[in-house]
Amino acid sequence: MQEISTLQTGLPLVSGGIGICLLPSSAQALNHRGIHYRRIAEGIPPMQALLIFRRDRDLSPAAKQLVDLILDVGGESEESLLDSANLL
Repeated sequence: MQEISTLQTGLPLVSGGIGICLLPSSAQALNHRGIHYRRIAEGIPPMQALLIFRRDRDLSPAAKQLVDLILDVGGESEESLLDSANLL
């Protein structure tokens, strides 16, 4: 098994008959030749992410927005994470 990072790499492998890919449903709009799309009947396990930043430094507005988005998607708040973490 070889993991790839882009659709541009994966789709030619699939259409050439030497690969399979998990793709978002939006990839069907690419209309790449030789590819047959199938829906996955069961859910895909959730992914985990690690978010690290220094509490003693101010974040740029863009970085703060990213942190807020990640915490919102994960259903966490910065305060709850800081309360439960063993930080120095």
